[in-house]
Amino acid sequence: MRNFIDKLSGLFGGKLMKIEKLTTNQLEDEKIRLQTVQEGFINEVKQLEEKKRTLFEEGRKKKSALEKQAIAVQIKQVDDEAKDVVKANNIIGRQILVTGKLTQIKRREKLLKSEGLWGMISSVEPEQIEKFMLDMKVKSKQGDAQSRRLLDILGESESEVEAVDPDISKIVAAMEEAGEDEITEDAWENIEEKVFKKPEEEEPEED
Repeated sequence: MRNFIDKLSGLFGGKLMKIEKLTTNQLEDEKIRLQTVQEGFINEVKQLEEKKRTLFEEGRKKKSALEKQAIAVQIKQVDDEAKDVVKANNIIGRQILVTGKLTQIKRREKLLKSEGLWGMISSVEPEQIEKFMLDMKVKSKQGDAQSRRLLDILGESESEVEAVDPDISKIVAAMEEAGEDEITEDAWENIEEKVFKKPEEEEPEED
């Protein structure tokens, strides 16, 4: 079984320079490269899931317990490989996020320097930027004015450490529940009612 995790390297193949030496063009090119790799992983997971389902359909039609067991072993191997690819995809996703943070920082370099905040960032290893930003958010909540100003400049002051949007989760759940069959008008109205429609404000009671 292929192990994608061992093959993955850091940003720029593990040869990432200090922030002040990077350019926005380099960062944008790296983001495109990572997104291409991510698309490959997503497609591979789809193929492995289809293979797993095909094997399952084949196995459930077998009469012999030994035949079923042999196919079950194959399914387990395919499932393990799919999980490996998902882990690798998650790592790539985090690298894409870090690249985006670095691009934000480079675009605001002059302002950060004029505010005396560049020194906070320039000493940080590029691949540690995500952790650094989370630390800044914690410090900002504790009342650190310098951290708050840095987040303001980067447009991060209102973002939360936990970035899971419950509305997005609800939409994804509705997609999974709907399946792949064509959605009728009635079904779509039901989805809109459950997922997208905001609860109406209660009317004030009359005196």
